[in-house]
Amino acid sequence: MRMVEEQENMRVPEELVPYCPACGEPMSMNLRCDDTFVEDGSWHETSLRYAEFIRRTSGKKVLFLELGVGMTPPSSSSIRSGE
Repeated sequence: MRMVEEQENMRVPEELVPYCPACGEPMSMNLRCDDTFVEDGSWHETSLRYAEFIRRTSGKKVLFLELGVGMTPPSSSSIRSGE
């Protein structure tokens, strides 16, 4: 909350940026915007479960709500169509 409250011009004060305890580098959000995006085992397992859900519900009436999702992550429609 302090990061949000104390930001100016969309910048967080440097002293509020968390640092990695292993390497000491500043931490960042896991966003699919560069080569630092983490797709670990848990991510792949979740992706497979979602793909299986899409396969099982194919042809059925299903409402998909993507709340808080920007343009970066693939949407369910691109997964269904194989894009």
